[in-house]
Amino acid sequence: MAVRLPPGFSVEPTLEDSSRVFLILSSSLPQDVSDFKCEGGKKPIYNPPKPVIGVIGAASSSVSVMIANILRLFKIPQISYASTSTELSDKARFEYFSRVVPPDNFQAMAMVEMVRALGWKYVSTLADEGDYGEKDTGSKCIAGFRVKQRMQQRFLPSCQIKSRVNIYDRRLLAAAVKAEKVGQFLWVGSDSWGAKIHPVRDQEEAALGAITILPRRSSLSGFDAYLRSLRPKRRGTPCLAPGPGPGLQRNCRNVWFKEFWTQHFNCTFRERLPPGRKACTGNETITHEQEGLVPFVVDAVYAMAHALHTLIQDKCGNLTLCDAVLPSPSGQEMLQYIRNVSFIGQQGREVKFNTDGDAPGSYFIYQYQMVSEKSYDYVRIGSWTESLQLNVDKLKWTRGQRENHTHPLSICSTACPAGHIRNFQDSCCWSCVPCPEDSIIHNDTCQPCALGWAPTPDKVSCYKLSPEHITWDSAWAIVPLVFSALGLLCTLLTTITFIRFNTTPVIMASGRELCYVLLFGIALCYLMTFIILAPPSTPTCALLRVGLGLGLCICYSAIFTKTNRISRIFNRGIKSIKRPSYTSPRSQIVICLVYI
Repeated sequence: MAVRLPPGFSVEPTLEDSSRVFLILSSSLPQDVSDFKCEGGKKPIYNPPKPVIGVIGAASSSVSVMIANILRLFKIPQISYASTSTELSDKARFEYFSRVVPPDNFQAMAMVEMVRALGWKYVSTLADEGDYGEKDTGSKCIAGFRVKQRMQQRFLPSCQIKSRVNIYDRRLLAAAVKAEKVGQFLWVGSDSWGAKIHPVRDQEEAALGAITILPRRSSLSGFDAYLRSLRPKRRGTPCLAPGPGPGLQRNCRNVWFKEFWTQHFNCTFRERLPPGRKACTGNETITHEQEGLVPFVVDAVYAMAHALHTLIQDKCGNLTLCDAVLPSPSGQEMLQYIRNVSFIGQQGREVKFNTDGDAPGSYFIYQYQMVSEKSYDYVRIGSWTESLQLNVDKLKWTRGQRENHTHPLSICSTACPAGHIRNFQDSCCWSCVPCPEDSIIHNDTCQPCALGWAPTPDKVSCYKLSPEHITWDSAWAIVPLVFSALGLLCTLLTTITFIRFNTTPVIMASGRELCYVLLFGIALCYLMTFIILAPPSTPTCALLRVGLGLGLCICYSAIFTKTNRISRIFNRGIKSIKRPSYTSPRSQIVICLVYI
């Protein structure tokens, strides 16, 4: 639908300054002409200014906050084309504020998804002082820094971490160059950086690889050609004078065009040249490419025009002014029509507002790359509309940025290996501490497993241990069983021999009773091999606990008792022929049992 304003309505540019807006609004209030006196006693003539029914702007969120606080007093709607602070979505404070760009909470979601997609886990943020910059920089696990007046000289030279910084101030890039930190930092810029040339001019190397975000937009055809045809107004040259060349015209409508010219070409119109600046001729060739805000300015103007167009049609039936809209529509009515606006803008997409007066979130993501030798430009690498669509193949990194990886890493602490817990040094960084072998990891703490349980290989849970024992057919069992069987056989043969020749002098002289005790102890020791190799059970464990020590005690007691008897007999024989006491077989058995 074609949109045109009725006679008596116009769109006029003004300063983005709250004091200037207040002057315009206060001048539109009814004036008391009785305070004015004219020469000759004539009645003063008062020409009231045209009423303000809406304001387009501002670009800066901080300026929009100040203007919105003033406009709500006069109930005048405001449409911003670049203010993205989430604070402005609070309709209890900024009822008459709307914008054709999405608020920062959508932008933050897009930037977080971008950082996650690249695997960056340690991000440092830099923000402006004030509510807009500091409001959302206190998130957990984000190292926050304030941008102070001289931060560029203080922060970069002393910072040793390899971090990814969200910032848009070109002074930081200049500080990185001055501090010889080019390549140490990789920048992630908000929409305030976007795809602008000014932040990276003359410091392209420092910005190389930077990722920036900008609300989804399409360049307006014809705007660049129109802008390139403009030339600044020179002092003493009338506005109606022809341009300096064919198809060129002097820009007398925009009082700030000369300031733009000096900034764009880094020159000055002053007679005395400042150090490092050249003189502007006014005939320089503009190599300007359309920046991101231009389409949104057009959308904001068209949104206001559509709302006014529809309001007049509904109230008057056509575009002829009627009493229902004179002297001007009320701010509440105008706001209602603005919030109900829905049309296809010059960018080919729908322009509309939600209940908070915000535009839906949709962004383009760019990377600043070297497109050819000594030529740099922003290359679109993806987009975000509720979710991230990233073309990884379009990403370009220098060798110094990615080192030995496919893309740069930003990690304060690597993941701990299995069996280790994180000992946090701050909210983002940690050191790895090993857990005992019998413990599992739960919420970065070591918890021992219960008796009879063991941790799984990943140290996440415990599992019950199943008993394991040596089987009879194992080589580790067969070898000791064979030796034990041979030992038992030899012990048995020896015992049979002692019984067979029990009354012979040799057997009797050897202390046959203690020999039988010794043979029993030896046999018990050999039998313990079978108990040790048997499947574990309560009886076998009880026998093993008692039998192994008992067998050895029987052997040692018998040997000790026999040795003691022989020693006492020979020692007494030197002094007397009388037999020592307690050397009888029965006494020896009792003494041996006492030792056992």
